[in-house]
Amino acid sequence: MFIYANSVGSPFDVMRPEGVLGLAPKSRSPTDPIPTVEHMFKNNAFGDEGRNMFALYFGRKGLNPSYIWFGGYSHAWLKTYLPNGANLNRKEIDDQIAWIDVNREDRQWIVPLTKWSAPDGQDNNKNFITDTYHVTGRGGTANMLLDTGSTFTHIPRTMYEEISSLFQTRGCKVISKRYGSGTEKVVSCKCVPDKPSTKHPTFKIQMEADDTKAAIFEYGPSQYFVQSQLNRDVMQDCEVMMRPNKKATDFKFSMGNTFFTKYFSVWDIGSQIDLVGVKDEVK
Repeated sequence: MFIYANSVGSPFDVMRPEGVLGLAPKSRSPTDPIPTVEHMFKNNAFGDEGRNMFALYFGRKGLNPSYIWFGGYSHAWLKTYLPNGANLNRKEIDDQIAWIDVNREDRQWIVPLTKWSAPDGQDNNKNFITDTYHVTGRGGTANMLLDTGSTFTHIPRTMYEEISSLFQTRGCKVISKRYGSGTEKVVSCKCVPDKPSTKHPTFKIQMEADDTKAAIFEYGPSQYFVQSQLNRDVMQDCEVMMRPNKKATDFKFSMGNTFFTKYFSVWDIGSQIDLVGVKDEVK
């Protein structure tokens, strides 16, 4: 049994899984066990043509199921779900994938982050990465962890405060509300449009240091606002899936699985170079 956590409520309260599937690209130390996918690959679990990779699609509740593939990814599935996919051959499907270099020295899925902006006149086209954190001394690049095992996106505290203020100017005040033993950040679902809208910013995120290979991805209201499932009697709250880092001096970024509800992703643990590919929105 696999559990995909799409809220902060603990799924372990209602069902007992058989374990946790780790999808890290490498062991944390030489004494750690070999990561699951690498172990499967080395033991020829994927057959002679299998590759040292896995692919993920996080379906939206009530719309599409979630999928995970080991040893490669499904061209047949992509032909069904990609826009105009039925008219694409295998090479054309492969060409749709935007590959992002992963730092091979890291033992996690960490990618360069050069832009996080609200375009089209929203917040004056500000790039939070360079305008707020002044990381131009490091080539204008921060690092971001892509963490499919986490529900939330974590960002620096001052950036979180700026974005919260941005929501408030659009009628969505972020408040803290206590659920059980925890406190969560929520807004009223009444201020979150049911359909795509320009009311709240759709952030543009660039995950590549080399502008010639840069891929821009969207992070919008349907990803960072999720109707609360913590109190089933009160469904008027929408959780804010962004969280500030605990320390004000912590400028790290991590992107949780709500980001991936809009993308199909391929995670390559090749022996020569580690890559992660993310594709456009599926149906």
